[in-house]
Amino acid sequence: MRTIYHFILILAMMFPLGVFAQKDTLGLEDAIAWAEQYSRSQRLAKLDAERLDLDMQMLKAGLKPQLSFTAQLPNYFKSSFPVTQPNGSIAFQPVSQNNATLQLDASKTLLNTNTTFFARVSMQRFDDFAGDFHSYNTVPFRVGVIQPLRQFNSLKWRKKILELEREIAMDNIRQNKKEIALNTTLSFFRLLRAQVEMQIAMSNEENNDKLFTIAKEKYALGKISKSDLLQLELQVNSAKQNIKNAEREVIAANAELKLTMNHEIVNDRILNLEIPSEIMGIEKFSPEELAEKAWQNRIERKQFQQLLMEAEMAMDRAKKEFGWQASIQASIGYTGNANQFSEILMQPQSEVIAQVSVTVPILDGGQRKYAIQRAKLDQEFAREESGFREAEFKQNVRQVILRFNQLKDEIQLAQKSYDIAIQRYDIANQSYLLGEMSVTDLNLAFAERDQAWRGYILLLSAYWINYYTIAQLTNTDL
Repeated sequence: MRTIYHFILILAMMFPLGVFAQKDTLGLEDAIAWAEQYSRSQRLAKLDAERLDLDMQMLKAGLKPQLSFTAQLPNYFKSSFPVTQPNGSIAFQPVSQNNATLQLDASKTLLNTNTTFFARVSMQRFDDFAGDFHSYNTVPFRVGVIQPLRQFNSLKWRKKILELEREIAMDNIRQNKKEIALNTTLSFFRLLRAQVEMQIAMSNEENNDKLFTIAKEKYALGKISKSDLLQLELQVNSAKQNIKNAEREVIAANAELKLTMNHEIVNDRILNLEIPSEIMGIEKFSPEELAEKAWQNRIERKQFQQLLMEAEMAMDRAKKEFGWQASIQASIGYTGNANQFSEILMQPQSEVIAQVSVTVPILDGGQRKYAIQRAKLDQEFAREESGFREAEFKQNVRQVILRFNQLKDEIQLAQKSYDIAIQRYDIANQSYLLGEMSVTDLNLAFAERDQAWRGYILLLSAYWINYYTIAQLTNTDL
């Protein structure tokens, strides 16, 4: 009987109508593989991860030693300039000057301390064309350090957030893959159910047509009533209507599956689906363990981490930007100047620069207080929302897993019910032909077979949809 059962299910997918008949079959795993291969959302998720990789590389590149060259050549100025005379009057003197500069700068920033080391070499020439005078100034060597104190370190926070965003992007690729599998499964079983409805309607039309032919002969012999004959004729007509309805659903569901897979959209070929049958190897899951595992792997958990991190960054910014700040800058080097280029390095002079700057806000209108309060509220909001979403999510996962664990036993019962319904269907057919069963009892056998068939497909659909829902929720391969 099991062999007959599988044979009937396979026949259910082989439509005799020309537009629906296909040689090849498409299984659920193949449909998912197609969807993953041609998915636009998966390509976008990978592009987003690549974009974040480039952002991180740009950040790291900015922390490597930097070297820049600056030139102002020429830097010519010709105008008139007001000059105060001994008697207090102002005389405008013509000015014609060139102040050209060449400068080479090197720097290196330390991320954790926000310390910047720098070095500089520069050359400057000044020309006074009105007075026929020129001179040179050079800095052959200067090194120094700039150390901010109690200042907001935006680079450090940017690196932390970028690292977390990249983790989210990589998780999104995996989670998107699971969502593709789930969406494909939903569309796959919609088409599969439509094809089963199609086969049920065609089977009923064929059987009812045969029975109606026999009934007309019995009616002519006076063996059945006019009411029974009309009932069979009504069933033939109803089956034909059901075929038309099923055809429309098959066409719509087929188009939906192709769109979900993003494959074969340019044609209207009806896909011939294969019923998934290997379900017995999947063991029942532990709701509590998978719920915890699911939350640890979810993007939402890390997105809440990012919200908390951004709130912490806002708190750090509020405390430092609205509080006192200081900076230390020191450098040593040499400088030289002369009227001739060949003489500028003959008597270099040492150069020492030390600078400490402090900024202390005295009145800020309460900006610091309000900024800190806002940052605290953001932190509280993120924690509150994260806690609720975690509890809600875990509950949803447990419910899905509990339903899934029940489905395995239900499918076995549905499969047995279908086998029994098929046997009763065959016996009822024979009994009616022998005159041992009424039309009403025959119709009941038909309905029981159809109901058992639909029930099995619906449970199978629920089983795989729940399976891929769990895979999507846990963001892992089960």
